[in-house]
Amino acid sequence: MKIPVLLLCLFASAFPARLGAEPGTAAPNKKLPAHLRVRAFLMDEKQAISVTLPQPNGDPVELLSAPNGEHPVITPYEDLPANENKLSIRIGSENHDLAVKLDEGIFYTLLLCREGGGLVTPLLQDKFPDSAEPGCHIRVFNFGSNRTANLSVGGKNARQFPPNTFTELMIPPDGKLALHVSIPDPDGGYPAISSAEINTKSAQAVSVVIVPDYRGKFRPRISKDGPAP
Repeated sequence: MKIPVLLLCLFASAFPARLGAEPGTAAPNKKLPAHLRVRAFLMDEKQAISVTLPQPNGDPVELLSAPNGEHPVITPYEDLPANENKLSIRIGSENHDLAVKLDEGIFYTLLLCREGGGLVTPLLQDKFPDSAEPGCHIRVFNFGSNRTANLSVGGKNARQFPPNTFTELMIPPDGKLALHVSIPDPDGGYPAISSAEINTKSAQAVSVVIVPDYRGKFRPRISKDGPAP
C-alpha cells in the first residue's frame, strides 16, 4: 500500500529529528565562550598598542592592534575561552602580562589607562549573570579633556568627574532615566553638552565617554555596553 506524501510529511513533523541538539540550545557539557573587548585611553603617548592572547599551538589571537596616534580605541567583542587567560599587552617598548578570569557567556571590557604614571587595567563586566544584583552600571571615562565633567542622572543634582579619571556608578532599575553631561568651556563660551535616555531595567551597563574628536572638540558620547539588542 502506498502512503500519500502529505501523510508522510505530517508524520515526520510530529516527530522531529533527534540527531543534534534542540534548536537554540547548547550541546550538553559544552561551555559557552566569554566575550572580551579592549578600550584604550592613552591619547598622549602616541605609541603603538597591541593586546593579544598567546596560543600554545598556533598564532596568537589579536584583540587590539593600534598604530601610532590612533587612540583612543575600542574593539569589537571577541569570543575567548571561558577560563583563566593570560593576555600580552605591548605599549611601545613596554611589555605586560595580564591574567584575567573570564566566565562563560559574560561580556567584558578591558580598560587600558594611566594612573600615577603606571598602567591600569581594570576588567569591567558589561553583561552580568541573571543572579547579579539588579541595577545599571554607569561608567564615566573623562580622558583627554583636562576639564571637569558634570553628569546628572534623572534630573538630580550634577556630580563632578575630574579629568583623566574613570568612575563607575550603580543606580537602581528605576526605568527610563535621562543622562545629561556638560563640560565647561575654559574661555567662557558655550559648554559641550550631550544627553541621552537609558532604560535602567534593560541596560546593565552604560558608558559616558569624554574625549576630544578629530577636530579637538569635546563631545560627550553615551552608549550602552554589552551585547547588541
